[in-house]
Amino acid sequence: MSNGERSTGISVIKLSRYLNIIIAGVSFVFLLHLSWHRWGNPIVDTLRDPWTFYQISKGKVLYRDVFYLYGFFPPYVISFLFKIFGVHLDCLIFTGILVTSATYFLIYRISRFFLNRAFSTLCALGFLFMYAFGFYAYFGIFNFILPYSIASTFFIMFLLCALFFFIKFIRKDNALFFLGWSFSLYFAFLCRIDFSLLVWFAFFILGLMSAIKNKKYIYVLYLFLPLTLSVISYYLFLSLNGAFEGFKESFSDIFLFCIAAKNKIYFVDSGLNNLLLNLKELFKSFFYQISACLLFIVLGVVASVFRKRFNGKISAMLIYVLLGLCSFTAAFCLLRLLEYRCEYRLMPLLLISGIVLFILKWFSAKADVSKKYLSLLALFSVSLVLISRRLLLVSPNHYGFFLSVPALICYFVFFTELPLSLFKKLRIDDPAQRYYLFSFFLFFIFISYPVVSHSQKNYKRRNFSVSTARGTIVSPDDKYTRRFWEAVDYLKSLPKDEKVVVFPEGVGLNFFSLRDTPLRYPAFLPQELAVIGEDNVIRLLDKHKVDYIVIVGQQAEEYNNLRFFGIDYGRKINSWIQNNYKLARMIGPYPFTSSEFGVAIFRRITP
Repeated sequence: MSNGERSTGISVIKLSRYLNIIIAGVSFVFLLHLSWHRWGNPIVDTLRDPWTFYQISKGKVLYRDVFYLYGFFPPYVISFLFKIFGVHLDCLIFTGILVTSATYFLIYRISRFFLNRAFSTLCALGFLFMYAFGFYAYFGIFNFILPYSIASTFFIMFLLCALFFFIKFIRKDNALFFLGWSFSLYFAFLCRIDFSLLVWFAFFILGLMSAIKNKKYIYVLYLFLPLTLSVISYYLFLSLNGAFEGFKESFSDIFLFCIAAKNKIYFVDSGLNNLLLNLKELFKSFFYQISACLLFIVLGVVASVFRKRFNGKISAMLIYVLLGLCSFTAAFCLLRLLEYRCEYRLMPLLLISGIVLFILKWFSAKADVSKKYLSLLALFSVSLVLISRRLLLVSPNHYGFFLSVPALICYFVFFTELPLSLFKKLRIDDPAQRYYLFSFFLFFIFISYPVVSHSQKNYKRRNFSVSTARGTIVSPDDKYTRRFWEAVDYLKSLPKDEKVVVFPEGVGLNFFSLRDTPLRYPAFLPQELAVIGEDNVIRLLDKHKVDYIVIVGQQAEEYNNLRFFGIDYGRKINSWIQNNYKLARMIGPYPFTSSEFGVAIFRRITP
């Protein structure tokens, strides 16, 4: 190759890099502009984190003084920002922007191990449009900017970082990358213990397989490093702060309660409650998309043959137009045949198929090639472990939405790596490969468009903006929103030393009304009440002489038959409130007596 050709090739590579950066930047700015302050929900989940971080910034200790379900790293990071910049939602928003940017970059970099630049960019953009800024439900809590759990978005960022370093270690066999994996996974443990344990176990098995095959047994000891560091860190934190009992209640008791299946939330979220129906959707999704893949392979081969037979007389542009029409038709049929967002249901079968194939290839491959297959095995195995929480209901929406982010990379790898391997094995020429990749590229855009479009429409429906000393939230202009802010205004008008507790959830009322609560619990949903105990809650309310108790008509929809506070659960607490408090303000209908949202504010009866 001449110097001129080499410099031209380098220029093209640089141009494509700059183009990818521009596309990423423009997309990010567009989505921020579209969604600015339109994230989250003032009652459901979103304000639990800010309230928790605010309590820590005042000097309270996590777990001991504040009930919290996740690791201690994110709360102390945000509470530190609160101390510097003040208690404001913008601290969380800009942190969310940084986490989203880092996650986007990591998805792109991991994808580049296996995909070309165009598909890596498409994969990262898929994350940006469908996960980071996803808005599919009224609540709007499933996003990366102001999510229902900041610990979860921190966790997935550190996990992707660990995955990146693990793959680099496999390929380069450099101890520094192994150290990077250890510390990345260590920080993931400091965010989410539950999922980190599952992921660590998957990494351990993979590392063990690699150590045995390469006869480097010392690495087996190193695999325990993130787990050991995490145990030491949690022990030191809990012992120095006297928070063991609180940690047991905040994490261990809740976790054991869920494992014991005394409630069905995780059973329902994983799709196991409607097993046959969800399995049917899973196989339909897998079958249709595999069929589309095979169709694009055939079309690619046919187009390539026709181009050769007619000596290039058929216009390449005409071929691409026809392939584009075929991709659109395939996507249209898929979306008509499947339920909304069911195109992601295939993930379990896709991941299992990939794992089986890569294990077989890894065992039989030569040393250099085996590194590639072990890397793919790591990506697919970790992704499968993560989606176990949403096993049969994989989608960018609902609780645990962040867990399928790594699986998005696997989706692209599966539908590009395997067909291209087939092309090479059958010695099918390059034009057919290009035609296939073009068809699949458009196919993914077409099947993603309805999801992205629906999300953007939901953002545009939010046009009721309220600015407070603690941040701005733009919500739908409806009775739900107006009654919430009416309750905030009433609570703000009370004397400053009056204490307020909200049932079953809605600590956002405390956060925006600048009203403190003496209890360490931000919510009293069925899961929490089952662990805390109603008698204990009543004892604390009586002990602290809580001035006002607020009951909001927020249904616990995810708990199936335990939806209504005071009716399906919390009956003893509700009865105690009625006997010891009097109704001071009624906003809308009384909670749970109507389908409409209502707020009942009670004042303590002075003896």
